[in-house]
Order: sequence, then C-alpha cells, then structure tokens
Amino acid sequence: MDVRPTRNDLHGDDEGRIGRSAFLRRATMLVGALTAAELVLYEAPLLTVSAPSPSQDRAIFAFLLLLEELQSAFYAKALSAGALKGEQLQFAQVVGGQERAHLAYLRTEVGASEVKHRTFDFGASTATASGFLSAAVGIEELGLGAYNGQAPNLTSAALRRAGRITPVEARHVAWARSRQGELPAPTPSDTPLSQTQVLSRVKQQGYVA
Repeated sequence: MDVRPTRNDLHGDDEGRIGRSAFLRRATMLVGALTAAELVLYEAPLLTVSAPSPSQDRAIFAFLLLLEELQSAFYAKALSAGALKGEQLQFAQVVGGQERAHLAYLRTEVGASEVKHRTFDFGASTATASGFLSAAVGIEELGLGAYNGQAPNLTSAALRRAGRITPVEARHVAWARSRQGELPAPTPSDTPLSQTQVLSRVKQQGYVA
C-alpha cells in the first residue's frame, strides 16, 4: 500500500501546505492497515485524524497509556527476575520509577473508568542483562516514537502536558543505548510513529499476552 503523497497532494493550497483532504485520505489508509481484531486485542482506541479537541486528547492519552503500561510492566519484570547488577540495575530502578510516574499521570488524564487491565509477556528478554538492554532500547524507542507521532494531533494545552514526558523518554533511549554500547543519539532527528506502526511492533514482539 503506497501512502506517499503525490505531486498534487504536496502542492496543497496557495501556501504550499498539504491539502486536508489528501492528508485525511492517507491517514485513513494507514489506520485501515490495522485490523479491528488487533484493536480489540490491545484495547486501544482507534484514533481518527481530525482537528485537535479535548475528546481527541483523551483518546490519544489512552493510546499512550498502553505504552506506559508496557514499559512499567517490563521494568517491574526485569527487577523481579534478579539478573541485573550495577548500572543495569540502577537503570531499571530509575527508569522503571519514572515510567510508573508517567503511567499514574496518564491514568488521571484518561479517567479511571477508561483504564483497562492488560497482561504482558516479555519472554526471555528479562532473564539476562544483555537481553534486558536490547529489549529496553526497543521499548523506549517505541514509546518515544509514539509520543512524537501523536504530538501534532493534540491540542496546545495537551501538547504542553505531554511535552513534560517526551524529553524524559528521549533520555531513557539515550541511556539504554549507551549501556548497550551504542551511540546515545545516532541520528539528528527521530522518526515519529503512527498508532498502526506502534501496535504492529508490539504485536511483532509478542508483548501482549
């Protein structure tokens, strides 16, 4: 499925902006790539592209809540496994605590009645320090990509609130990458991820039990 903009789409209006109809058409195609069954599996709200609004803010925060639940559960599992020592242990304790704080905050944003209980399966990724670090890099990059991907769809007030979390997620990525012996910031910019891309990667990793 090719959702790249055509020359006419890129021309847009007289100011050179992408036409709203073209943008909505491509966004609809992207969301359509995720089946209804998968949305039920993750209990994630189906995000639609529209003008930012408080109701859309809540839907987006509910989606981001899934990622924070996954991250919090991952660090809790890694700490309980007892395989981490030294700075790996410190990393899991510090980052795990911050992810729990993010989780608590998003739960207040979404509302208690909308919070779902999810079970995650991290397989053998938390059994060794090397497996933990590899999984941590992927999970943290996934969270950062999700926040960046939804930023344009939030109202300005919600964007400011989410903006208090996003840079912390970026620091988590850098710390995890450095512990794995990789460059903390290998590229000059990050690629935002759509809801479809995020849930597809969660599915590929088999994290949802």
